[in-house]
Amino acid sequence: MTYDRKAVGNEIRKRRLALGLTQEQAAEKIDRALRFYSRIELGDVGMSVDTLLEICGMLKTTPDALLIGKASDDAATNYQWIAEAIVNCPVAKRQTAIDLLKVYLKSI
Repeated sequence: MTYDRKAVGNEIRKRRLALGLTQEQAAEKIDRALRFYSRIELGDVGMSVDTLLEICGMLKTTPDALLIGKASDDAATNYQWIAEAIVNCPVAKRQTAIDLLKVYLKSI
């Protein structure tokens, strides 16, 4: 098994977009330079374990989900499904889907 930086970067990008974050916001949340964060998403550079854990915290996921594409539990699997559904939602309806999810989650 090898560390595929491009695949990991793509997964990070997908999950960031699903959360509605810009690269600048994501870099700020993990206290890293925008240029460095951008290069992680592009797969141009690797990252330390500390940075990986910061990114996982920001994206509400696990290292295994990012590194090998497997969720460690059902919650992470469901999160990935929800994130992908929102990303694949038509742009005009994406914010409505996010707003509905927020309302629902506040009610439970």
